[in-house]
Amino acid sequence: MSGTWEERDVLKWVRERADACLGAVTWPASAPRCVASKIECEGDASIGVVRGTPRRLMDVTLKVHVDVRVDDTSYRATLKVVDVTHESVAEPVDVALDGFADEKLVKKDGAAGDVRAALLGAPSRSALAVPPSDQAPAPCFAHVLVAAIRTDLLPAFFEL
Repeated sequence: MSGTWEERDVLKWVRERADACLGAVTWPASAPRCVASKIECEGDASIGVVRGTPRRLMDVTLKVHVDVRVDDTSYRATLKVVDVTHESVAEPVDVALDGFADEKLVKKDGAAGDVRAALLGAPSRSALAVPPSDQAPAPCFAHVLVAAIRTDLLPAFFEL
């Protein structure tokens, strides 16, 4: 007896949903303030139906462009959230600083440490593995971003 298999590509939906739920993530209310301004999404997302049972599979990388306001100056940085999968609710999610839009300005102002601390929780940090627990207060923008992925993007994906 052979099984049945149908597959539907839902990457376009994941891109639109990621932009909607992550595009306005802001943290904290005071300086330095981080605001997501643009979301890019690459990878695979599909719903396969095997013998009538849906199987949701997602493996995407998100590039999140962030405006970081330190004192009176705004800096643009990009965070890369790698391996966002259908299992990311219960696994650590890796977030890395992918670079600054204007490296010279950040260096000239000596703001790299402040920007890194706001984004990733420490002045010298270039990457962070956000643990599965979202119960603790958000110490940095990366935690708030991953919390939005876990509480908005992934549950909506499982409702498709």
